[in-house]
Amino acid sequence: MRTKIWLLLTLLLVALPVMAEEGPADARRHMIRGVAAIEMAKSNAELALAADEFKRATELDPNLSAAWYNLGSVQSKLGQFDAAILSYQRYLARAPNAEDTQKVQDEIIKLEFRQEQAGKATSRAGLWIASDGTLFNMKVEGNRLTLSTEHHPITDNEAVATYTFVGTMPILEQEQVSYQLELTGNKLTGNWMHSAVKTDQCTIPEERGDVKGELNDANQTIVLHYSRTSYRAPTIMAIFPGDYCGGIEAIEKRDIEMTFRGPLPQAWPMGFGFSGLQRSLDIFVKIGWFGRLKVDKVLPDTPAEAAGLRAEDEILAIDGSEIKSLTAGETAWRLLGHTGSEVSLTVLHSGSTEPVVLHVRRTEAPANLR
Repeated sequence: MRTKIWLLLTLLLVALPVMAEEGPADARRHMIRGVAAIEMAKSNAELALAADEFKRATELDPNLSAAWYNLGSVQSKLGQFDAAILSYQRYLARAPNAEDTQKVQDEIIKLEFRQEQAGKATSRAGLWIASDGTLFNMKVEGNRLTLSTEHHPITDNEAVATYTFVGTMPILEQEQVSYQLELTGNKLTGNWMHSAVKTDQCTIPEERGDVKGELNDANQTIVLHYSRTSYRAPTIMAIFPGDYCGGIEAIEKRDIEMTFRGPLPQAWPMGFGFSGLQRSLDIFVKIGWFGRLKVDKVLPDTPAEAAGLRAEDEILAIDGSEIKSLTAGETAWRLLGHTGSEVSLTVLHSGSTEPVVLHVRRTEAPANLR
């Protein structure tokens, strides 16, 4: 008896996959389930359930044109432009004489445009460099852009720290800065903030405000306009009870125009180090930009050495643009380029009076620019 029971159970287990297997006749049932899911959907997650039902229907019956149409419609709502275009094309192939043929063809054109715009938006993500040389990370979510950095050096235009008998002192701590932006056409609106910054015994307060600007994809630039308060932060020397903050003073509200370039290419004319651009490269704090670029070392067996660049050379121009006319950000931007491309450097060799033009091949960018 026990043997018969085990045999019956074995037959049932073998038969279950066959009993559960679906065929073309079940395709319409899945399509109707998908329609019900759309009617009930209140979120993308619920729309995704509808897409799963329509996809199952197309798997069971690839010639069920209505399932392809509905699948394309849901994929379009979910922002899956490639998949939606393919589903609509399969619908048209299976229903070439449908009354809505022109409508679906027009929808494909719209999806191609949206796909193009989404690709353009995605391509904006990456590292951008501000006109003062600070590197910012760009994140993109549709028409929402976020530029942020945790390492923005404080300039004298932003805050001045003083110490008794000494005078002005550098502010070594760096601030966090972010811009939360919304893109409409080429116009940007949103808000910005910088974190609080400690200057010896004083603390410059956090600040927030509105920002507006423009995006130029052709020139790969963003120009932002906003207002920022500049501060004076005096530390008073005292033996007892010790040095203390003499009181943070708001000096004025300054109108700021900041230009960003990006996303940065990932190649650099490597093989040499230089001074004058340290702020752009995050090597040292508070060196600043003085409009001069001097080579302090050239690594052996590198494109820079092969091109004739030497220690103590001064770079006067990059691809014909004079260094003294460029900001720190523009200088770094012009040095960067595509891997394998060449950059033209106008160089004054140490001890020489006549500049020469050298061509240096770009290779992998340094880690702090990746």
